[in-house]
Amino acid sequence: MIREGIRVLGGECVDYGCVTTPQIHYLISVLNKAPEKTLKIEDYYEHFAGAFNDFLKAIGKSKDMRVMNMDCADGIGGLRLADFNKYLGLNLNLINSGMGEKVCLNDMCGAEHVQKQRKQPRNFDKVPDYEKCISFDGDADRIIYLYMGR
Repeated sequence: MIREGIRVLGGECVDYGCVTTPQIHYLISVLNKAPEKTLKIEDYYEHFAGAFNDFLKAIGKSKDMRVMNMDCADGIGGLRLADFNKYLGLNLNLINSGMGEKVCLNDMCGAEHVQKQRKQPRNFDKVPDYEKCISFDGDADRIIYLYMGR
């Protein structure tokens, strides 16, 4: 229905599937600057993975391959982070990824839960103390860094 409405008004609709808020912002920004450009979601991954690798090179560091425990809040961020990591090549442990089981977005997990409740996300009980932990919100536009120091 939305696509048809856009077409009736003379617009063009491109379906990128389920994407995160930062991905939407990137796609719109690029297309506003170069409307003739044909974009794929993989362009987002290539752009930001390239920038990340350039940054590491510029500061003389290599990728830290210690595990990073990622609370994905059972949102779209978990699905897209798994795709993005194919370009990043980091050692990620995706928790509350929204893949597989029937889940509820941000239920006792996610950046807001960690920030406001001052509690670890659901399913983090087996994460070893002092490992890197990052908690996204459901659409992956906010992160909180944390550690499990019991």
